[in-house]
Amino acid sequence: MKRPLSPPAIATLAVAALCLLSLAASWAGSSQIACVSCHDGFAKAQAATEHRSTACTACHAAGAVSRIAVGASVVGRMLPAQLLGRGLSGPVNQTGREACLACHSAIQRGVSSGSDGLRIRHSVCARGASCDDCHSTVPHGTVIRWKREPVMQDCIACHTARGASTRCTTCHVGKSAEQRLAAGPWQVTHGPEWQRTHGMGKLDSCSTCHAKDYCVRCHKVVVPHDVSFGSEHGKSAIADRASCLTCHKTAAFCDACHGLPMPHPSDFLKSHSSVAKTVDNPVCQRCHSRQTCDACHVAHVHPGFAAVGRNRTTSSGGAPR
Repeated sequence: MKRPLSPPAIATLAVAALCLLSLAASWAGSSQIACVSCHDGFAKAQAATEHRSTACTACHAAGAVSRIAVGASVVGRMLPAQLLGRGLSGPVNQTGREACLACHSAIQRGVSSGSDGLRIRHSVCARGASCDDCHSTVPHGTVIRWKREPVMQDCIACHTARGASTRCTTCHVGKSAEQRLAAGPWQVTHGPEWQRTHGMGKLDSCSTCHAKDYCVRCHKVVVPHDVSFGSEHGKSAIADRASCLTCHKTAAFCDACHGLPMPHPSDFLKSHSSVAKTVDNPVCQRCHSRQTCDACHVAHVHPGFAAVGRNRTTSSGGAPR
């Protein structure tokens, strides 16, 4: 009859197993073979870039601790998923900027100019940002699952907030305006179907090229709307509802804020008591003040109370007289 293992022996075996798992995780996290065995498409795409000789771990598992963490993920999640035929899943992980700066630290000095004709001062414009935000296609081309490139509207928003120049030549060099506008969001917002699609861009960047009243010629109001427009738009909406419907296609857009059909139906006055239970009803107060209710409910003569009229006065006790 075999004697059971003693507690020290069990502890020793557990430590040994843990060490073996750590070694396996470390190997999996640092082995190019382990990565390429599943991500061969990414490896082939990388072979056609300037990063062809860069090891996977240089970017995705820089440092011993990261390699063990990635290795643990390989052993515990990635390989089982591959064996079960599940393929890639889960969110896209961004590459840490420290891994990029280990080789590209020079971009932090002065102004950089790329082959795409863009000039940028990374130390200011990309401070704290992930390199993937603009350069996601550099190491693996277009096989990546989340393609990200520089978006001019983001640059314009920052330049405007900081009072920096928004002239085209501040950032663009070596390309004509036609070449610059032939790619990116501008293709959609300024293309042949611009009248239908121009609202799909960031409206706060329109003023970079267009005067503030440029949009008014068609929209009849300032676009994007002023900060106070939400509390003042009622008159504009009543005066020219067709202009509102140019962008806000359905009544549901208004109802989402107002909580009621807008403008009110013609018979709403007769039935509004079912909504306005009190003068402090929050739905009503989005547009109306207490004085709006008083104009009808207080400042008129009720049958039997002829003294309570539009010019009523009250005593110090508040009772009508």
